[in-house]
Amino acid sequence: MAQELSGKQKKIIELLTMLNSKDEKESIHAVSRLKVHGDESVLEPLLDKFMATKSDELKNEILIFFSELKSTKAPAVIMPLLKKNKFKDAQALILNTMWNSGLDYSQNITDLCEIAIDGDFMVTFECFTILDNINDGDFLETDINDANIILKEYFSANQEDSQKNAILQDMLSIVTAINTSL
Repeated sequence: MAQELSGKQKKIIELLTMLNSKDEKESIHAVSRLKVHGDESVLEPLLDKFMATKSDELKNEILIFFSELKSTKAPAVIMPLLKKNKFKDAQALILNTMWNSGLDYSQNITDLCEIAIDGDFMVTFECFTILDNINDGDFLETDINDANIILKEYFSANQEDSQKNAILQDMLSIVTAINTSL
């Protein structure tokens, strides 16, 4: 016997259908309702809509949604999404919302370093800002060691003098300081 969908699941499906409406106002309304009724499962559909829409108002509403996330489960969902190629053009904006949300991304330090290295200047800057704003994170020694290795390997192959490299050097300093304090 198939399981019945819960009331919350039905509401999310209804709101995601509204999100993909051709009516911009209905889509915007769906985003604000998802703030109340949504969960982590709505993050990828919201990013899909963000990438697909031309509406600045809808994009802004989605960015506000991400900035106001309070679920401690969100970082584990957002980080893999950021690594998807289809969201590459929105990385800097999404990273900006991540540090605005105040959620703890200490478990994602390795991902942040990888994204910073692969990204453009703004992506690198936003990754640095997240890392710089992690206060008393619950860092794992293996994650710190991996981040340290990733950044040092990058610098062994890239000695150019650029703003991006200066920021990556600052990230390495933060990672090293965290490693020393463990």
